[in-house]
Amino acid sequence: MSGFGDKEDPMLRLYRGYSGTPAHPDSPAGGGGPGYFREPGPLGMSGSSSSGLPHPDSPAGRRLTPSDIEKAFEKKISRKKNAFEKHSLKRSAESCDAILPSNSDAILLVQLTFAEATRGKGITAANSALEMAAIVFTVINRSNYLKNKNHKISPSFFGATSASISGVITPQQFGSVGGSNFTLANTPKNIDTSNRLGQMNCDFLKLVILTVNGALEGTIVDPFVAKGGVYGFRTLGHGGSGGSFITFPPSLQINGAGNTFFGLNSR
Repeated sequence: MSGFGDKEDPMLRLYRGYSGTPAHPDSPAGGGGPGYFREPGPLGMSGSSSSGLPHPDSPAGRRLTPSDIEKAFEKKISRKKNAFEKHSLKRSAESCDAILPSNSDAILLVQLTFAEATRGKGITAANSALEMAAIVFTVINRSNYLKNKNHKISPSFFGATSASISGVITPQQFGSVGGSNFTLANTPKNIDTSNRLGQMNCDFLKLVILTVNGALEGTIVDPFVAKGGVYGFRTLGHGGSGGSFITFPPSLQINGAGNTFFGLNSR
């Protein structure tokens, strides 16, 4: 056995003794046991050899020393080990190739959406895109509302520290901030796509990035713009909006989403 789950070199096999140690088949330690043994069947072998050893019954084979035979085995084992390690390193290097936006506010929006959006078979691709957009516009709308001089309110109205995107995305308002998925979205290279879950995370991140870029560039609109825009969301089943928020009716909610979305009660 080579130790790596594959077939042994046919020439090396001829030089493996009955006890498994490297030896000439005509030596006491070779062949099928102590004494004079020879590989059954006609001379030669099936398959090709890369060991560099001659056939043991050839003139060159009869002149081999035990050291020559052991070196051939060691060389083959070393080659297999190097190939195994190279394959392992190649798989571990399969990182997600998603490209984050260059803008820091956009990256925060990507992180929040990646952490908060619903995944799984319960939501269609189209509705998943709508939910991502609703999460992104929740932050954008809050930021714009606070920047509007006609709205004389404090950022704390939205649990924010300022009117900026970074000021609106706080752990007090969004429980995922600082969590594992929030952090993972900022380091795509740490997503290992050599496994199914990693590949799914990478694909999901790419869709989130497209959504954020589209929202900031104006090619994607607020799904609730006809109702005055989205200003909040909460995990499905975790209570109503309360305060100055109003829950959109069930007919307007995004089917399959794990979040319920809210508008402002009065603008």
